[in-house]
Amino acid sequence: MKITPLTYNHHTAWAQLLATCFNRTAQDMQALLDWLHQIGQLVAWGAWDGDTLVAQYTCLLRDLCHKQMTLSAGMSINMAVHPDYRGQGLVKQVSAPVYDHVQSQGALIGMGFSNAEGVQVDKNSKSYGYQVLGKLESHISLLPATHYGYVDLNNHFPDNLCFPCIKQNADRIRFIKTVASFRLRYDAHPFRNYRYGFWYDNQQIQGVVVYREIQRFGVKGVALLDACGIDLAELIRKWGSTMHKNGYRFVHTMVTPSADLKTVLQTLYTTLQVPYIRTPYYLTIKPLTNNLPDSMESFTQWDFIGGDIL
Repeated sequence: MKITPLTYNHHTAWAQLLATCFNRTAQDMQALLDWLHQIGQLVAWGAWDGDTLVAQYTCLLRDLCHKQMTLSAGMSINMAVHPDYRGQGLVKQVSAPVYDHVQSQGALIGMGFSNAEGVQVDKNSKSYGYQVLGKLESHISLLPATHYGYVDLNNHFPDNLCFPCIKQNADRIRFIKTVASFRLRYDAHPFRNYRYGFWYDNQQIQGVVVYREIQRFGVKGVALLDACGIDLAELIRKWGSTMHKNGYRFVHTMVTPSADLKTVLQTLYTTLQVPYIRTPYYLTIKPLTNNLPDSMESFTQWDFIGGDIL
């Protein structure tokens, strides 16, 4: 068994392994790799049996902001082991050099969003080094009939997209989000389709909401995946009016407990914490320094929403 770094030159074998492990086509996984390489720097290692890639582990280097500082993290994107090679400890072998490299690039932590199955790996493998900070909450907000103004709805980002500086709570830890990162994260995704609400003022975009249409018990609703703009509350107020006007009656969100969006929704609408509509996710971190700020190990300091899970 040979353990080596993976680069884009390995894309054919890489895509085939992902297709096998995640029950997708090799073409889909090739497109996914192309997309991930656009988003940022991938750090990946693989295990080879001859010319066959049988395991891989990948992190995406991401920038976090906290108290006016920019912090680097290695976000765990995926791990994959061919079914014929499981139970041989290959995840540990391919993940260790990934985090060595991520640490050498100045990252303070590895981080990820684990489902219930992944959390069991985190809890049971001390050598893997991840700790569970907490579970993202699932909320339903009921949309009333309001007339606070409206947003423009679209299936794609406009070509000339630009809007003023995004205002964010500097006390929380979150990903740095820009117009370019929003376009890449959502509109450039190779096989997921999203809808957008754009708030315009004087022909300039003041904010954008990313969502999907859903339905529960015959009632039309939307899953709110992301939102940013110069005034988050005003953006959501106008978007909520537009959603109700178009026949949607509730908003589902998945958020960390201290997320700004949760506060906005609770202020504007009747909002209830509910059982998960889809798979629950947990925020997990792997410290890569002995001097990790205490705030990074406190779940209440993190501000994430469902769309932050790639």
